[in-house]
Amino acid sequence: MIETLDELRTADAPGQPFRIRLTEAEAIEVVTRQAGRGAPLPIGDISLELRPEQIALALDVTLVGMTMTVQVRGIPRIDADRVSFEFHEMRLNGAPAPAFIQQQVIQRVNERLAPDELPIVIESLELGEGWVLLAGRTK
Repeated sequence: MIETLDELRTADAPGQPFRIRLTEAEAIEVVTRQAGRGAPLPIGDISLELRPEQIALALDVTLVGMTMTVQVRGIPRIDADRVSFEFHEMRLNGAPAPAFIQQQVIQRVNERLAPDELPIVIESLELGEGWVLLAGRTK
């Protein structure tokens, strides 16, 4: 059983089970790495709050030379090894995001969470105060 992020990174065979408890700092590292893969826009200053009932994520996105802060609150869901993010709130520079932007962001986030995009198969996810517990298997 793989129990650390380092062990998961060095796993060399598919189908190995893992169960890893990540702190907020470790989760930010994972989110930063995943967000940066093929990102069409520069992303910076990612912050993350993990709570039993939700995730709060804030990040800066640069578009046409302007930096905007995007804040989202929601909860991850897992259905048949597919992770999706159920948004509860989205703000741009502190104001509610227009619906068309929310739809685009939701679509992009859920595309990034698609099984083919993730380097692992996530079978369960549990949120706690300042931590997330992920379980699944390697690809």
